[in-house]
Amino acid sequence: MNMKMTSQLWIFTVLLHLLLTTCAHRQDVQEYDNIDYFRIEPLDGGKSARIIKYVGTSQIVHIPPEIHGMSITEIGDESFKDKEIIRVAIPNSVIIIGKKAFFNNKLTSVTIPDSVILIEEEAFTWESSQALTKFGIYRPDYGRSPPKPSTIITDVIIGNGVKNIKRRAFWGNQIKTLVIPKNVTAIEEEAFAYNELTSVTISNNVIYLSGFSNNKLTHITIPDSVTTIGDYAFAGNEIISVSIPKDITAIKKYAFAGNKLTSVSIPKNVTAIEEGAFAYNELISINISDGVTSIGEWAFSGNKLTSVSFSNSVRSLGAGAFLQEDNWAITEITIGSDVIIAGGENYPLFGAFSRQYQFSRYDFKTTTYPGGFEEFYNKNNRRAGTYVKNKDQWGIK
Repeated sequence: MNMKMTSQLWIFTVLLHLLLTTCAHRQDVQEYDNIDYFRIEPLDGGKSARIIKYVGTSQIVHIPPEIHGMSITEIGDESFKDKEIIRVAIPNSVIIIGKKAFFNNKLTSVTIPDSVILIEEEAFTWESSQALTKFGIYRPDYGRSPPKPSTIITDVIIGNGVKNIKRRAFWGNQIKTLVIPKNVTAIEEEAFAYNELTSVTISNNVIYLSGFSNNKLTHITIPDSVTTIGDYAFAGNEIISVSIPKDITAIKKYAFAGNKLTSVSIPKNVTAIEEGAFAYNELISINISDGVTSIGEWAFSGNKLTSVSFSNSVRSLGAGAFLQEDNWAITEITIGSDVIIAGGENYPLFGAFSRQYQFSRYDFKTTTYPGGFEEFYNKNNRRAGTYVKNKDQWGIK
């Protein structure tokens, strides 16, 4: 090999090395979309900015952390709505993701950076999020699953900075597993409803817990930090057992409705069990603590209870509160004195324990149900005691 060829080979080797190094370096550098694709409004006197509209056409979007010298701290309401985006990179400057910010796109995975503290309502859901009708009495077979688009979120990583996940933030996707990070304190109604969740890990800082209705959960661990279990929190899953922490003060509407619970114990700090909270499970036993003062309409309806016992703290029972699938299933009731057992104007054919099929037999003046426990309890001056039914006749032990 002559000197000229050797020199040429050496030059070629050097150039190839430089080319490969440059390519590798460029891959390490984050490339952002052209700033002209983003409409913004200044915040904090021009120190930061909110994106109010994306006018680009790319389905893969890299949001710049800074535009015109202003840090991008907010992704505004509906700013990326209906853009058919399949992938988005959210910079670590963003603090708030607004309402419907990425509504009705084609994302399959989402990573929320640690800088974000708030994910607003319907941020990552899609157009059928209003499609389902709520019913007064919650049963899993009453609702219908929404038709889902072919491209939908299956994976989400939520950054450690997030504190609040708002209503329907990730509604109607196909997320299967989820970890709620340590700084989240509130998960609002239907935040992750109508997904495919089989596993959820909830951090021990959550105070207000809701958002997981209509998934495929069989077990759930509620952290001790929780004080309120919100409306529809775990309704329409397949949960077979649950331990309710001692510091819970409120169990809201239909929180555990439509699961497979066979027993439940209500801790002493709970004062109210709201409408439909444990409706349509498979409960055969319940333990209600001394702290409970009211049990709402349909709270334990549609179960398999044959006896119930209340402490003296219970002062009112809502219509249908203990109405079982078999109208006359409950044969023993231990109850305090002067408990208000409601039927009332909203549900005139329902007592707390029995239903009345004929309007003509219902006494609208005294709110009694002929042949039912309600009538017998009222006729006995609402005395405290254990009431037993034998051959369709109620008596006192």
